[in-house]
Amino acid sequence: MRGEQAIPEFIRFESDEQFDRDYYITHTSKRRFPFPVLTLCGTLLGFPLLMTLVILTRPGVRFGNAMPVLLLSFIPGILTTLYFALRRLKITHGHAAVTNRRVIYYEYNDHPEENFHRVESLHLADITGVRFFIDQTWIRRTFVMVFWTERKGLAVGATGLRGFFSFLQGASKLLEPGPDALSFLQTMSGQIAARQHSPSGSRLSPSPVGPPAFNQY
Repeated sequence: MRGEQAIPEFIRFESDEQFDRDYYITHTSKRRFPFPVLTLCGTLLGFPLLMTLVILTRPGVRFGNAMPVLLLSFIPGILTTLYFALRRLKITHGHAAVTNRRVIYYEYNDHPEENFHRVESLHLADITGVRFFIDQTWIRRTFVMVFWTERKGLAVGATGLRGFFSFLQGASKLLEPGPDALSFLQTMSGQIAARQHSPSGSRLSPSPVGPPAFNQY
């Protein structure tokens, strides 16, 4: 076994199993200020600012008398903005590796409030179909990666709303394509093409029936 290893060490590999590298194929949102949070912070900071401008433009009002109240009104917005700016994000990471025998998917979140690990693998010889799908519109975003075998499937991905509508679904838990998603797709395509042209890969089908359900966040 050689190469970089983000796949955890507790995964047992067979004695003749090798892989070149891991692929960082998916993660949840890394944005500190998604649209709902940005709206909240903007409201908490914008309202006191608006009141300050109103007081400054009204004749006969002494700004010095109103200053303590105005300064206090900025505190909730400042504290809220600092919290979201400095908080530790609950990012879920998904890595995949292709060995000479298996495709392995490892998903984890090491945030204390989440703290989970998920490991799944399929033997390449058992894979009968695959599906990669990435779609993004101004309302909806979808990322799906599915491998089928005759008995089970390995499914990763989610579909959800974007922008203003994201607060309805909790978009912070929506899986997005990672920086190595395309490279992993190309590697898997090469593996599949090689098996399609070999006697052992004759079972591979591009259009399996009955897809397994993927993670819906």
